[in-house]
Amino acid sequence: MMYKNKWIEKNPVTRPGIKLEAIRKIVMHYTANPEMTAHEHYEWLNQERKRYASAHFFVDRNETLCVVPTDEVAYHANDRARFVNGELYRGTKALLPDANYLSLSIEMCVDRNIEIASEIEMRALELAVFLCAKHQLEATDIIRHFDISGKFCPAPWVNNPERFEQFRSKAVQKLKQIRQEKN
Repeated sequence: MMYKNKWIEKNPVTRPGIKLEAIRKIVMHYTANPEMTAHEHYEWLNQERKRYASAHFFVDRNETLCVVPTDEVAYHANDRARFVNGELYRGTKALLPDANYLSLSIEMCVDRNIEIASEIEMRALELAVFLCAKHQLEATDIIRHFDISGKFCPAPWVNNPERFEQFRSKAVQKLKQIRQEKN
């Protein structure tokens, strides 16, 4: 199995139980919590009751957990947080009016240096490609949180955009292969 469902309890701030309106994009994040595992993020979100924050998936070296069902809203893409020249920044028009209602999220766990290990990137790639194939999306529909709000997330891919483009190039090839095998 590619991932394990281990859903956090419904509550107003991490799992509101609201149904997604559509799935238009797969949004990539990084946790920025050094050495926390997918399970530890699940535990944290299951207890959190003050901060609006969540994600559909957490990927670490050993497992991938789906903590919010993929037909529900997760609070991961605060696209209302940034203003540029006095105007609300809206970087990904396909996700208007609220990216949280129109996308799935993948959080990649990081090491003590706030880096994303290659094994985690590969696990996240497999998941992103699987989700694209399942929801009839293209590799170009895999975006960074940065592309929505300008937030520096995932920082390793914002600092090095070529790394993100390599990730998407691999996704293009994998999606092509999956679609050829189906035909």
